[in-house]
Amino acid sequence: MSTDASRGPTLTPAPDAAGGGASPRRSFVRRAGLAALGVSAAAPVVGAASAGAAGTSPAYTDSPNTFTEDQTVAARLGVGRSPLYPLHVVRSDDGAAVNVDASHQAFVGRHTVDHGGATFDLVDLFHKSAGDALFVAHMGGRPPGFTDQTGGNAGLNVLVPYYLDAPGDGRSGGTVPNDRTGMRGLKIQTMPTNSDVVAIDVLHWGNSYSAYFGIQPNARGEPQGTGGGLLVDDWSTASSIKIGKYAAPRAGEAAINVLGSGGSAAPFQALRVTDGSAVRASLRTDGTLALGTGSPFAVRLQAEMPASGVARNLALSNSQGTGAQLEFDDANARYATITSTFDSTSQPRNGSLSLSVVAGNSMTERLKLNATGIGFFGATPVARPAVSGSRKGNDALASLLTALARLGLVSDSTTG
Repeated sequence: MSTDASRGPTLTPAPDAAGGGASPRRSFVRRAGLAALGVSAAAPVVGAASAGAAGTSPAYTDSPNTFTEDQTVAARLGVGRSPLYPLHVVRSDDGAAVNVDASHQAFVGRHTVDHGGATFDLVDLFHKSAGDALFVAHMGGRPPGFTDQTGGNAGLNVLVPYYLDAPGDGRSGGTVPNDRTGMRGLKIQTMPTNSDVVAIDVLHWGNSYSAYFGIQPNARGEPQGTGGGLLVDDWSTASSIKIGKYAAPRAGEAAINVLGSGGSAAPFQALRVTDGSAVRASLRTDGTLALGTGSPFAVRLQAEMPASGVARNLALSNSQGTGAQLEFDDANARYATITSTFDSTSQPRNGSLSLSVVAGNSMTERLKLNATGIGFFGATPVARPAVSGSRKGNDALASLLTALARLGLVSDSTTG
């Protein structure tokens, strides 16, 4: 046996007992092969280096041959082994077992019958390396300046047709509606629970988004169903959706960005959270936010918390500073504030609350409450005053005026 690096192993005919030609066993094998092809075993076998014209002498079965006419193989053909299939190719060394070069379409595979729901794979790949079972180097695409219509322009394009007899674009010229169910354009199953095993891994460096879903478009009169964009049934203990955002979004973008229909269209739900029995949070495209209920009053923000007694509906917290504030603003300035300060964060804890409004473009405090008491119009809070003195004389009046002045309710300008 000799080896041609470009073609793989080739057999060199061994001399027969007379010192030339093929051995008797090889002649038998050659004649048996010809008989299987419907050629008379008694036909002369000529040691030509290449096959002649149609109908002339057959070629050697163990010598290089060049065929210039169409050939029909009416039996199984094995390359590198005994044949088990109509075409069976085995190559044990490095390199491709089959290589197809074509200027246009390189491979076509189709089922010739409708199996009516029975299970038959069209192509099976059994992969055992750290390479790829199927690798596609997409080097086509639309060239610069090209304006004609293209196909899917994809490395992998799967069509589930609307008409079963329209495999081109799924609709054109078809007459047999697709009434099948359970069809999947792409299905991936990853069963091992090992680390670093994912179902889909995408590395993207382009300027467009890494994934695009066009849900129920009707630009060219396509049939429309009622399905949505993405459904996740999650039984894991991890996050259903997790985003690691390592750069701040540019203007008009966000880590999660919901684009409403805009214009005069009625607002719709952009976010909806349920606990299996009722809606617990909802956000509409007009900004209406409801927490704890799916039916808010005619307000922008509503927090519903069903509870016996007084419900703790809203909390403003600040774990780093000394207080929290609620502001009332228009698009340009503050007009009022409710401010709480943490006067003492250790035991016993004390706090204060002040209400301020804008007066003459300045924020002015009008009411303040703290651990001591209450103060009006910017007065320091005091405890509840005690009024004393005889009501028959002026000492009771003086005591009342002093108490009211300390609260800040009056300015005492009286004289004795």
